[in-house]
Amino acid sequence: QILARLEHAGIARLLDGGVAPDGRPYTVLEYVDGVSLLEYCNARKAPLHERLQLFVQVCDAVAYAHRNLVIHRDLKPANTLVDAEGKVKLLDFGIAKLVDAAASNNADATATAAPYTADYAAPEQLSGEPVTTATDVYALGVLLFELLTGERPLRRSGLPSTQVLALLDREAPLPSRVVRGKNTAPVPANALAGDLDAIIAKCLRRESAHRYDTVNALKLDILRHLAHEPVLAREGARLYVFGRLVRRYRWAAAAATALIVALAAGLAGTLWQARRAETQARTSKAVQEFVTDVFRANSSE
Repeated sequence: QILARLEHAGIARLLDGGVAPDGRPYTVLEYVDGVSLLEYCNARKAPLHERLQLFVQVCDAVAYAHRNLVIHRDLKPANTLVDAEGKVKLLDFGIAKLVDAAASNNADATATAAPYTADYAAPEQLSGEPVTTATDVYALGVLLFELLTGERPLRRSGLPSTQVLALLDREAPLPSRVVRGKNTAPVPANALAGDLDAIIAKCLRRESAHRYDTVNALKLDILRHLAHEPVLAREGARLYVFGRLVRRYRWAAAAATALIVALAAGLAGTLWQARRAETQARTSKAVQEFVTDVFRANSSE
């Protein structure tokens, strides 16, 4: 019933469903001839720009699901396939939840009572708290982290539940620090430092209220980064905003800088000539006064 509501180019369509003779429920999904997002990018050695464009496609599909009141709850590379045409398909809504269930008075409606993938699960899933659209934002942050670094921010799979809970307060490292000094990293550290560090860090906040409000807000920040515009994740950094504006309008900035330099040089030259003229005037006046004094002294004798 959940999948039947979703008709989007980036989501594998539900074709059929029912109950088998032995009582097991089943669904028939559109076949996607593709490979996982990570495998696709690594096989092609995709540059940063291509990786981010593919991630934007994932965000589009998840945002559409959210607009239709569906939370995926299990976003990971294996559930994001890329076909031969470079189109992303999101699949496996097996543990999806309806957002409108969160508005009900039934606490069990939003609690995580289904399996999840620990390395991509949000803290609220691990602790059994209610899930929201911010839960998918967290998983997208993990996916983007792995897509750009080849590593996962926090390894939890295979750990006992007590140890997993102990890791909930641990902050995820910055992607640029993880890849620094690694020649095999998919993206160099200097390309991750700044915007992408901030974007991913915002997705991976422990408190869901401190993450992006919507998946679309996350997507827009990625697009701002690609367009060399200030990203909201770094709001408040005035020098950063100024640097981005200079980079975006570099030719106009270069012309303005050249004009300022020319004006400064002209002003400096004018001041130098004025001072030189003033010095010469003082010298001339001093000589004149000296000669006058000499004549006065001779006249008095």
